[in-house]
Amino acid sequence: MSSTQMQDLADLERQGWQALSTEGDAGQRFYSQVLHDSAIVLLPGGMALRGKANILAALAAQPWQSFHLEDLEAIALSPAAGIVVYRVSAQRAGSAPYRALISSTYALSDGEFKLMLHQQTPI
Repeated sequence: MSSTQMQDLADLERQGWQALSTEGDAGQRFYSQVLHDSAIVLLPGGMALRGKANILAALAAQPWQSFHLEDLEAIALSPAAGIVVYRVSAQRAGSAPYRALISSTYALSDGEFKLMLHQQTPI
């Protein structure tokens, strides 16, 4: 995987947070392009979302009011796959701050990186 592709993965992750911090359906529109059809999202509390349609339906939640990504690093797994790892501090209006370790695994599919697995571990 080239350094440009690794930067592309890091940019996708940042763009995802920006979309999820925008009113309306920006998050759903962004992830409808980025999610693989068989993607899995593992969330705090033991919640596992499987498949693009189920994940997109869950993105209708209240947007994040603010977020800050730290120590973001893209790591090549193979010429066609990579993982992005980082810490996030985020908050929704009227909610307590949320802090987590995040990992997002992407793989090339039809020439584009698609999100295969996203996991959040609260800290």
